[in-house]
Amino acid sequence: MRQILKYLKEEFFASFKPDFKLLIYLSLPGLFLGLFGLYRVDSFTAGAVIVGGLQKLALEFFFLALSLYILRLAGVKNRWVLAALYFAYLITVTADIALLMYFKERFGAKYLSTLEGGDYHFLKDWRLITYFTCLAVYSIFAAVKLYKPMSRPAALDRGWKAAVLILFFAFVPFFAVLPHPADFYAKHMLPPTPVYTLIQLAKPELEPLFELTPGTGKLAEKYNLFTAQKTPAGLPQFDRIILLTTESLSNKFIHTYNPNVPAEASATLDGLLATYPHIVLKSNALSTLYGLSIIFAGHPNAKMSFENAYPFSFVKILRDNGFETTFIRSAPEDYMDEEKHFKDAGFQQIYGANYFETLPEYKDYISWWGLTDRKLFEFTAGYLKNNKNKKIFLHLLTVDTHVPKGRDDYEGQDYPPAPPGALYQSANMARAFWRHDIDVGLFVENLKKENLLDDKTLLIITGDHPFFCNLGEPGLTKNFKEVFNTLPFIMVSKNKIAAPVTQNPYASQEDIAPTILALTGLPVPRGMFGKNLFDTSAPRTMFNVKEDYIIVQNQNGAVLKPIKKKGLLTLLTNTYLQ
Repeated sequence: MRQILKYLKEEFFASFKPDFKLLIYLSLPGLFLGLFGLYRVDSFTAGAVIVGGLQKLALEFFFLALSLYILRLAGVKNRWVLAALYFAYLITVTADIALLMYFKERFGAKYLSTLEGGDYHFLKDWRLITYFTCLAVYSIFAAVKLYKPMSRPAALDRGWKAAVLILFFAFVPFFAVLPHPADFYAKHMLPPTPVYTLIQLAKPELEPLFELTPGTGKLAEKYNLFTAQKTPAGLPQFDRIILLTTESLSNKFIHTYNPNVPAEASATLDGLLATYPHIVLKSNALSTLYGLSIIFAGHPNAKMSFENAYPFSFVKILRDNGFETTFIRSAPEDYMDEEKHFKDAGFQQIYGANYFETLPEYKDYISWWGLTDRKLFEFTAGYLKNNKNKKIFLHLLTVDTHVPKGRDDYEGQDYPPAPPGALYQSANMARAFWRHDIDVGLFVENLKKENLLDDKTLLIITGDHPFFCNLGEPGLTKNFKEVFNTLPFIMVSKNKIAAPVTQNPYASQEDIAPTILALTGLPVPRGMFGKNLFDTSAPRTMFNVKEDYIIVQNQNGAVLKPIKKKGLLTLLTNTYLQ
């Protein structure tokens, strides 16, 4: 054993001595990513930091070593080229850090599509320019000061040894000594960002299943899925439903749930919560397309739904039963090909920034990610007025509260003086939600004034997904509560709905589709995982499908399940219609 250890030390690890300073230096951002990830997913324990941190450092070290030696074998040895390549690598690490910061998720395959189609002028912000400059300096310093040229034989010798050590540190489960779920999250944070992304891209597409096997049938029974739903007698039926999904809406920005928010900063939503039926919903997704797909299908597997043209969607059901289905959004219709996805979901008309640019009264109010919320509401009121005698389902999606800091240019729109304190004086998410709250108030007031909120019309206010990041407004999350990261769900109507609404803590976005169908008198497909919110006695299970794991929450607690080909994943590809 002593001879083996001596060989490993003198002949194996000593091979990397000439590049040790360089590789340690290059590995530090990856190490920070791993530790920050453990912190964001609530696994920042001493054991996870030591075990996970050391294993992450080793993997980053040998991954970058192997990359460096492969480049040398390929003939790349120019320092400026190496600096440029490392700068690109740091951008991918930065994307991982940013997504962990805002959404508690890594830079997986599902986020690659968000790199096109949006308005990224905020990248010109001097703070981001400064940050990118620092990354460039960091990369150049490594190439100019720490890089030592090597021969190709030396690169080959070090390269195969780096490959062996990568396999060792990737597959020896040091993290198994940690308690669950820290063991899983330590493993989850191990792969370098490019490797993690490639792994997700290599996964096969999930195709829907239309019948239950005996095994999945037992799982469905365990989670109380695909059972008949109860709807109270006398539940009102609506012919016109307006579903407002406010971008990134979280209960942390509403005074009712978070006393750190000044009462005047959410006066509209607080007033609606005090007057109309409402419930707190857990979120099943952390991006817009995924959140909306879950809402449409009542099914937690968003990717399967939108990649397979929504095997069922409540919007399709409404359309097939005489409703005119219209999607009105602030962003461009074709952002991330969402126009195609939303048509697949059942929308007959889609209006977005591309359309609004053709209208003189709206074209000057488009900036940031799209049309201002106030003007979107103004257009919506006009649309309702012009289609007053039709059965309509109208879905609204705003952008003024889009990450990372909300709209900074309101195109001359006036707002009252800001709430007290410095927080609401500059562009950040708190100010964006305060101003959005004012615009929602003007919208509701206008609907009532124009008699557009009549006996057969229902306005539902919720969010596409919550906003998890607390940077820029840390005072709002003092004495943190879980409710801060949940969504409101408010049902506004001329005659308040009298039927009781469940207060089950595991009600989620899965439940929106069956609830809307119940409020239009239409049957709920058995394949929907959600249950209508008026079924007050039904046990509920909330599924949150991530890139490579699933979080399941119900009255029995919360469990984390790695995604595998069978079992729970098979259940989550089921669109059981029988």
